[in-house]
Amino acid sequence: MTEPGIGSVRMCGAGSTGAWVANPGEHTPTLDELLADRVSAQDRALLKLDLECHEVTALTGASRLLKAVEVVLTEVQFYPANDNGRPTFSDVLAFLRERGFEIYDIACLSQRPRDMRLRMGDVVFVRNDSQLLADRSWE
Repeated sequence: MTEPGIGSVRMCGAGSTGAWVANPGEHTPTLDELLADRVSAQDRALLKLDLECHEVTALTGASRLLKAVEVVLTEVQFYPANDNGRPTFSDVLAFLRERGFEIYDIACLSQRPRDMRLRMGDVVFVRNDSQLLADRSWE
């Protein structure tokens, strides 16, 4: 199945949620190519990523988009499960801090069933200049 503007892609599953996988050797568009021209800072956009620990790779191709996005909600792993070599929470935190974001909230957490070790979570990051960070009072 082909989606306009993206190229030839294989949709994942019948009644797809919009996920797609590029064909081998095919150009994989960056987030900047897909979205940067559609979003401005005035939109106060939220970027939601759930890419099975490939978020830093995707965000590397989003330098223009990140300048326009106000909030990033992303899945993170807290340790490299099965030594998968993929970025952990600390890597995502450092990456987004370098680009002007700070942690705002934890949306959800997930533990490893056998011993309840913190495994995965969804973390909310907000641009440093966001109105969401203006109120720093305790009460």
